[in-house]
Amino acid sequence: EIALRGFERDIPAGFLTYPASQAADITAFKATLVPVGEDQIPMIEQTNEIVRRFNRVAGREVLVEAKALVPEVGRLPGIDGKAKMSKSLGNTINLGASADE
Repeated sequence: EIALRGFERDIPAGFLTYPASQAADITAFKATLVPVGEDQIPMIEQTNEIVRRFNRVAGREVLVEAKALVPEVGRLPGIDGKAKMSKSLGNTINLGASADE
Protein backbone atom coordinates (compact mmCIF):
# COMPACT_ATOMS: atom_id res chain seq x y z
CA GLU A 1 0.00 0.00 0.00
CA ILE A 2 2.85 2.36 0.84
CA ALA A 3 4.58 1.66 -2.49
CA LEU A 4 1.29 1.88 -4.41
CA ARG A 5 0.70 5.38 -3.08
CA GLY A 6 4.30 6.43 -3.66
CA PHE A 7 4.92 7.50 -0.06
CA GLU A 8 8.50 6.18 0.02
CA ARG A 9 10.00 7.73 3.19
CA ASP A 10 7.33 10.39 3.80
CA ILE A 11 4.39 8.46 5.21
CA PRO A 12 1.50 10.67 6.38
CA ALA A 13 0.41 10.25 10.01
CA GLY A 14 -3.17 9.67 8.82
CA PHE A 15 -2.01 6.60 6.92
CA LEU A 16 -0.44 5.15 10.06
CA THR A 17 -3.43 5.91 12.31
CA TYR A 18 -6.04 4.76 9.78
CA PRO A 19 -6.60 1.30 11.37
CA ALA A 20 -7.48 2.83 14.75
CA SER A 21 -9.69 5.45 13.10
CA GLN A 22 -11.50 2.79 11.08
CA ALA A 23 -11.96 0.65 14.19
CA ALA A 24 -13.47 3.65 15.98
CA ASP A 25 -15.92 4.19 13.10
CA ILE A 26 -17.03 0.56 13.26
CA THR A 27 -17.24 0.19 17.03
CA ALA A 28 -18.91 3.55 17.69
CA PHE A 29 -22.06 2.21 16.04
CA LYS A 30 -21.75 -1.31 17.48
CA ALA A 31 -21.64 -2.66 13.93
CA THR A 32 -21.70 -6.44 13.79
CA LEU A 33 -21.75 -6.79 9.99
CA VAL A 34 -19.65 -4.48 7.83
CA PRO A 35 -19.86 -4.50 4.00
CA VAL A 36 -16.30 -4.44 2.66
CA GLY A 37 -14.22 -5.49 -0.31
CA GLU A 38 -11.96 -8.51 0.12
CA ASP A 39 -8.97 -6.20 0.54
CA GLN A 40 -10.53 -4.75 3.69
CA ILE A 41 -10.92 -8.06 5.56
CA PRO A 42 -7.63 -7.47 7.43
CA MET A 43 -9.06 -4.13 8.63
CA ILE A 44 -12.02 -5.97 10.18
CA GLU A 45 -9.62 -8.44 11.79
CA GLN A 46 -7.57 -5.57 13.25
CA THR A 47 -10.75 -3.97 14.54
CA ASN A 48 -11.69 -7.20 16.29
CA GLU A 49 -8.22 -7.44 17.86
CA ILE A 50 -8.69 -3.90 19.23
CA VAL A 51 -12.18 -4.83 20.48
CA ARG A 52 -10.91 -7.95 22.26
CA ARG A 53 -8.05 -6.06 23.87
CA PHE A 54 -10.32 -3.18 24.96
CA ASN A 55 -12.84 -5.60 26.45
CA ARG A 56 -10.07 -7.51 28.24
CA VAL A 57 -8.72 -4.29 29.79
CA ALA A 58 -12.26 -3.16 30.72
CA GLY A 59 -12.97 -6.53 32.30
CA ARG A 60 -16.30 -6.81 30.48
CA GLU A 61 -17.78 -6.69 26.99
CA VAL A 62 -18.05 -3.02 26.10
CA LEU A 63 -17.45 -3.24 22.35
CA VAL A 64 -18.75 -5.88 19.94
CA GLU A 65 -16.83 -7.75 17.27
CA ALA A 66 -17.77 -7.30 13.63
CA LYS A 67 -17.91 -9.68 10.68
CA ALA A 68 -16.99 -8.75 7.13
CA LEU A 69 -19.74 -8.95 4.53
CA VAL A 70 -17.94 -9.44 1.22
CA PRO A 71 -20.05 -9.38 -1.96
CA GLU A 72 -19.61 -11.94 -4.76
CA VAL A 73 -17.38 -9.46 -6.58
CA GLY A 74 -14.81 -9.07 -3.82
CA ARG A 75 -13.01 -6.11 -5.35
CA LEU A 76 -14.04 -3.59 -7.97
CA PRO A 77 -11.25 -2.84 -10.44
CA GLY A 78 -10.59 0.81 -11.22
CA ILE A 79 -11.46 2.27 -14.60
CA ASP A 80 -7.76 2.00 -15.48
CA GLY A 81 -7.97 -1.78 -14.97
CA LYS A 82 -4.72 -1.76 -13.00
CA ALA A 83 -5.77 -1.55 -9.38
CA LYS A 84 -8.75 -1.47 -7.07
CA MET A 85 -11.17 1.40 -7.56
CA SER A 86 -10.09 4.24 -5.31
CA LYS A 87 -10.67 7.99 -5.11
CA SER A 88 -7.05 8.54 -4.12
CA LEU A 89 -5.86 6.63 -7.18
CA GLY A 90 -8.14 8.68 -9.44
CA ASN A 91 -9.66 5.63 -11.12
CA THR A 92 -13.31 5.85 -10.06
CA ILE A 93 -16.69 6.57 -11.58
CA ASN A 94 -18.24 9.31 -9.46
CA LEU A 95 -21.87 8.90 -8.44
CA GLY A 96 -22.72 12.27 -10.00
CA ALA A 97 -20.96 11.50 -13.30
CA SER A 98 -22.85 11.96 -16.54
CA ALA A 99 -23.36 9.10 -19.00
CA ASP A 100 -20.57 10.52 -21.17
CA GLU A 101 -18.15 10.66 -18.25
